[in-house]
Amino acid sequence: MTKKEKEARAQEARDTLSKWIKQGDTVYTSVVKVAPSGMSRHIKCYIVLDGRIQDITGWVGDLLDYRQSDKTNGLVVGGCGMDMGFHVVYSLASVLYRNEAKCTGEGCQSNEHFNGDRDYTKGKPHRDAGYQLTQRWL
Repeated sequence: MTKKEKEARAQEARDTLSKWIKQGDTVYTSVVKVAPSGMSRHIKCYIVLDGRIQDITGWVGDLLDYRQSDKTNGLVVGGCGMDMGFHVVYSLASVLYRNEAKCTGEGCQSNEHFNGDRDYTKGKPHRDAGYQLTQRWL
């Protein structure tokens, strides 16, 4: 795949995911395989869309430039020693909401609130877009 094709797929993924996922939504993750070394995982991503479970793994892979396994269809995510599902969702939110991270109001998961900022004014800008989505394991 050429660089131009990759960029076009990433833009299509951004457009699609932006329609489906709003700030404050939950993205569900599932590990379908762990490498024997423990140094990588195959992770699938889901959302609830119109009351139905929607697999968004391919779209997330295109946007974040993760390889998708032919055997498990999960995103091949390298690394260990941290919550890799959280890492994928944090990265997704960082890319989707890079310039528009705003407080979702009471219950907002932004790290700024956990570091002393108790102002939950809905729409207030946040510096870090990574916490605009919530991650939950299946």
